[in-house]
Amino acid sequence: HTRLRTVTGVQTCALPICGFLGGIGDGNVFQWQLNTAQPVFKLPREAASVYGLALSADGKRVFIGLHDYKRSTGKEVVEPGTAPLAIVEYHLAEQREVRRTTVDASVYQLASSPSGETIAFGIRGGVSLLNTLNGEIRILNPVESRLLGVAFAPDGKSVVASSADGRLFAWDVESGSLLTEKKGAFHWGSYSTVSGDGRLMIVSGRPGSVWKLPECVVPRAGK
Repeated sequence: HTRLRTVTGVQTCALPICGFLGGIGDGNVFQWQLNTAQPVFKLPREAASVYGLALSADGKRVFIGLHDYKRSTGKEVVEPGTAPLAIVEYHLAEQREVRRTTVDASVYQLASSPSGETIAFGIRGGVSLLNTLNGEIRILNPVESRLLGVAFAPDGKSVVASSADGRLFAWDVESGSLLTEKKGAFHWGSYSTVSGDGRLMIVSGRPGSVWKLPECVVPRAGK
């Protein structure tokens, strides 16, 4: 057991080749050395909390999802001068911002596709896919839920998500079509992941739970 030094309130984390990254509720992102638990550097502080972190396939870039509990749906009236929410891309070795893509509502989780070419995140009414090469955003077929937790199947052909109203969803990435929906799974699903064999979806929420994915998703996960 090693305690990371200098900070509290880590909301999300990622493991690049060069150490450990943690997103903080106060808008900071730190990198630590794993063997010493000492901070190596921190990225420029954001005006909103950092709830989502995802790495590029080569581990050289990190994507940061900003969160503000007052802007959950994207329909709230925002006070003048309030910093916009965004997904921010940084080059880790060069410690510089590469791109900032504005989004309408708070980001709870970011998920990187196996190829690293796509970042998925939940929105009100569905899941958005961010192209990491050009910064373009594509929205999958909409649903009537606020999506929070997202994850790709191991082969990257489908994406699953958990919602604030206790539902599970799965989409085909290429076509954007909804593959399946399950109601009443839990009360609140804020973070999600898929097992290595693509058969199970693990949801961190109220309560945390494990779900067997339907056959329409599992065959796409590299059986």
